[in-house]
Amino acid sequence: MAKAGTKKQKLIIQDIISSPDIYNRTAGILLPEYFDQEYQPVVEYIHKYYGSYGDTPKADQIDAELDIEFEPTDRITRDRIESTCDEIEKFCRETALREAVFAALPLIEDGQMSGVLSLVTEALNVSLQRDMGIDIYDDPEERLKSLVEDYTPIPTLIGGIDGPLEGGLIRKTFTLFSANSGGGKSVMLANLGVNYASQGLHVVYLSLELPAEMVFIRLAAIVSGSDAATWKSHIPEMAGGLIEAKNINSGGTYLVKRIPQHSCAADIRSFLSFYEMEYDRTPDVLLIDYLDLMDPNAGINNIGVFEQDKRKSEEVVEILHEYDMIGISASQQNRDGLNVSTPHQGIIAGGISKINTVDNYISLFMDDTLRLQGEMNAYFLKTRSSNGVNSVSVLSFDVGNLRIRDPKNGVQSSVMPLKRKEKAEIIKALEQVEGTGKVTADVAGMPGVEDKVTNVKAPPESLFDDADQKPIMPTTTVTIDDAQGLLGLMSQL
Repeated sequence: MAKAGTKKQKLIIQDIISSPDIYNRTAGILLPEYFDQEYQPVVEYIHKYYGSYGDTPKADQIDAELDIEFEPTDRITRDRIESTCDEIEKFCRETALREAVFAALPLIEDGQMSGVLSLVTEALNVSLQRDMGIDIYDDPEERLKSLVEDYTPIPTLIGGIDGPLEGGLIRKTFTLFSANSGGGKSVMLANLGVNYASQGLHVVYLSLELPAEMVFIRLAAIVSGSDAATWKSHIPEMAGGLIEAKNINSGGTYLVKRIPQHSCAADIRSFLSFYEMEYDRTPDVLLIDYLDLMDPNAGINNIGVFEQDKRKSEEVVEILHEYDMIGISASQQNRDGLNVSTPHQGIIAGGISKINTVDNYISLFMDDTLRLQGEMNAYFLKTRSSNGVNSVSVLSFDVGNLRIRDPKNGVQSSVMPLKRKEKAEIIKALEQVEGTGKVTADVAGMPGVEDKVTNVKAPPESLFDDADQKPIMPTTTVTIDDAQGLLGLMSQL
């Protein structure tokens, strides 16, 4: 694969400076290093000039700046624009591929074949943007009908999850679970994978933390209902459970792969390319355990945590879009997550940019008491495609076989308690009642404020962040004259 000759490279540059349209369509792949050394400063100058002035420089300007002469193309026709763009795309892709092959030689010697595939895949993806998007007026009824299947949620088979998400998870979306250490993040991902495989979907579980063998033992316990801690005594039952599940899974598969910590989205993309070649299909569900252990594609040098989390989350989302997959991952919670009974987005470890990127964010809570009771709470802190924000569901957790499902007495979902900010708004409302002697329209109906001024009730204890603590303030009936005392009691919370 010979590199385009000097004459062709010069012709490409002449067409670029003669037509801003050509530059606009090819700027994203037009890298200076693709050109011979004598033309690299020219391409750099064109990029810089266009960035400053919104147009391509003229031939005489390049000559004056770099002492290189070009003859501008007098008349750029539509077919000339199309053919030149095609030539630029071919030239850039072939050059990128050739450089990838040279860069891969040391990796081949070291046996790092995933890195080789990553370089080659990236080079082959060098192309022009030809998708013009969606024309909203072009046969909208047919387009809407075609999107019904794509945007129909696929249930997780856990009602406490599916309810607030209004049916389940949608392809091309990214859902993030968080929990304190040992709070059930990995177990939740494993359970969701089992449930999706049981519906005939192809699931891939990528572990950056636990060995694949340990994940396999957990999955065998979940599927068979056997005790995970004493798995050595239940091998026949666990194997039988997996075989039975395979026979009734309608063709669903579940693949577990351990990848090194600090792997990046490019490594995941390389694995998915191998997967596609091996099985002649792409996965339906991608589980990443877990996001905190990944690095951005460009590494972490001189990049803050916020930007690191932003980049790697966005890079994973791009993979989900490209492969049309459901994406699920997990994250640790910070120290604040140990002390709050009602979680909020600020408890996420690392950069909150992860939450900005994902479609759904669910915080899991399971302390020692709940674990003994066989319960886990799921707090829905972000749900982009449903109205489930601020919902909380009680889930059943079997500490033996690690199975997560709905409680035996049915789905238990409710609204999360109010935050301290909302509590302050109630106090302000009571102050208004005290000052005016009447309930105004904007105060009536707020929690803790009754229509009758002479019967102002203290806000229910369950409204606040410390709702799971023993009551420290009784529900009290007072008159307006006693409102000041009521406010004093509330200030002690």
